[in-house]
Amino acid sequence: MKRIFLTALVLGMLAGSVIAQGRGMHGVPHPGKGGFSPMGAPWMGFDSASHHGEMHGALRGIDLNEKQKKSIAKLKRDYRMKMIELRSDMAGTHAKGKLLIVSDKTKDSDIKEFADKISSFGRKMMIQKMNHSRTVRKILTEEQQVTFDNNILKERSHGQKKGEHMRKRMRKWHGEQPFAD
Repeated sequence: MKRIFLTALVLGMLAGSVIAQGRGMHGVPHPGKGGFSPMGAPWMGFDSASHHGEMHGALRGIDLNEKQKKSIAKLKRDYRMKMIELRSDMAGTHAKGKLLIVSDKTKDSDIKEFADKISSFGRKMMIQKMNHSRTVRKILTEEQQVTFDNNILKERSHGQKKGEHMRKRMRKWHGEQPFAD
C-alpha cells in the first residue's frame, strides 16, 4: 500500500509540473488554449470566446495606447502566473482524490473534505479572473470602458455556444425545422 501511495504521489507531482508548463496529457502544448485545463476543470466567464485566460473578447474593438498595452501585458503575466499556480495545486489535489477512490479506508468525511478543496480552487480562480478583469477595466478610458462593458455583457457562455454549434450540426443533418429558433 505504501508503494502504491508513493507511486501515485510521484505521478501526481510529475503531472503537476507538466501542467504548470502549459502542456497537456501527452506533453504537447495546446495551441491557442493558454495551457491545459487540469482534470476537466471548468472554464467559465466572458473569455470563453477567446483563448482561455485571456480577455481578447472583452477588449475587442478597443484601440489601446502603448502605455495601456504595457500595463495590460504586465497584469496578464501576473494573472497567468497566479492561475498556473492554482491549476498546478488543483492537479495535485485531483491526484490525491484518485487515491480516495481506490482506497478501502476512505471515509465520507475525507470525500467531503476533498470536494470542498476542489470547490475552493474554482472559487479562487473565479475571484482571480474577476479581479483581473476589473483591474484591466480601470486602465481604460471612459469611452473604452463602455465598449469593454458592452463586450462583457454580450459575451455568451461556453455552454450557449456549444448549444448553438449542436443546433447547426443537427440542422445540417436533418434539415431546417419549421419552427426552429
